[in-house]
Amino acid sequence: MNRVYLIGNSGSKADLRYTPNQLPVLGLSLAVRKAYKKEDGSWLESTNWIRIQTFGKLAEKVSPLIDKGTPLMVEGEISVREWTSKEGEKKTSFEVIAKQIHILERKRKPEPEVFPPNTEAFPNRGQIPLEPMIPFEPMNDSDIPF
Repeated sequence: MNRVYLIGNSGSKADLRYTPNQLPVLGLSLAVRKAYKKEDGSWLESTNWIRIQTFGKLAEKVSPLIDKGTPLMVEGEISVREWTSKEGEKKTSFEVIAKQIHILERKRKPEPEVFPPNTEAFPNRGQIPLEPMIPFEPMNDSDIPF
């Protein structure tokens, strides 16, 4: 079975082209992050760039939705291409032929709320002593009424 699922971010705007027979072909690079723990306990993060292609109606449908940094989930199959370079070297490349592409919602950082100090409403702000906090006391199972 040849099936792969990838989650990552588009490395650029999707590139939609057409074959001479007018078949839509979409190409993009997907940045997939990987994190692992080193022997010393520190974490190391790396990024793998995966070439993605899709064809037909899917290519036309998702093309206008994909910009640089767009979070995507790609479902497809691995394709291997082999060729000989001009210098006579055998070359191999791997890519994913996407059967489905899902646009994921981008994580949004909440905007910090900045309020100017209202000295008119609270002229002594910061000068009022706070009540001492009540210390936390753990409950026993016998204290729970059900």
